[in-house]
Amino acid sequence: MAYVLFKGNQRISLRLEDMRAERISRIFQVNADSLFLTDSANVAVFPLDSGDFCSLDLTDHGHYEVHGSALQADALSPSVSQRSFAFTQRPSSSPMVNFAVPYRRSSTLRSFQRSIHISEIHDGHLVSSRVVVVRFAESEANVPNIMEKIKAAMGNEETYVLTNAQGNEILQSEGTTGSFYWSPNSRKVHAVERAAFTDWQRSRIQSRRVHEASSLQTLKLQIEELLESSKGLESISRQIEEIVATVQGAAQRANLVTVLKDTFMCPICRGTKNISSQNVLTKTL
Repeated sequence: MAYVLFKGNQRISLRLEDMRAERISRIFQVNADSLFLTDSANVAVFPLDSGDFCSLDLTDHGHYEVHGSALQADALSPSVSQRSFAFTQRPSSSPMVNFAVPYRRSSTLRSFQRSIHISEIHDGHLVSSRVVVVRFAESEANVPNIMEKIKAAMGNEETYVLTNAQGNEILQSEGTTGSFYWSPNSRKVHAVERAAFTDWQRSRIQSRRVHEASSLQTLKLQIEELLESSKGLESISRQIEEIVATVQGAAQRANLVTVLKDTFMCPICRGTKNISSQNVLTKTL
């Protein structure tokens, strides 16, 4: 990647490795602390805390004007002053050459960004109301840092919970650490206020328990109907009464399945594959 920087009549092309505030300030003789760029749409681009410009903020081969307060004359070293005039010197007999300042390759701090949906809970479903785009480095790609960035973007003291699209909480772990997990925006991530999420989880558990209790009650009624229709068959009635008593004390449906299998198990082959209560009643009658 390369970018064209200019200030007044001075123009230079720099690679991404050279897009550093300290280096640009020396080339254009401006203060590094006040340095920033503007693109063709007059949008300001500032360097990261490390002094590097992020490639996500720049367009390849884009033109950017350099801004910043001028350096004091005594702050310039002789070597820098001599190199600064090299940009205006070009031999008339030679082709156009890019007189960029010699650079030493250095590893730039790469950053990533992703969208986080600030969501609310309506009728038991997550509904996105806002989107926060967070930027992070590789070392910040984990649950605690992402939540801190969301809190800073929202500008409040609320505690948030990160969830996936199904509403399951994303916990900090080895699998959720690193840019490979957080950088793909195809994986939708929601941020829900902790208080609202806790209430939602509680209501989901209560709803699940009510559903399980309702299922057991329905099954109990069906067995009671079977018991009523089997009056006169003493042995079957006794067995079904035992099943009903077991259902009343069962906490899960799995207990009832076990009792039914034990009740109708063939005493010879010890199998239940082709034996059901309906078959037993039909053959008996």
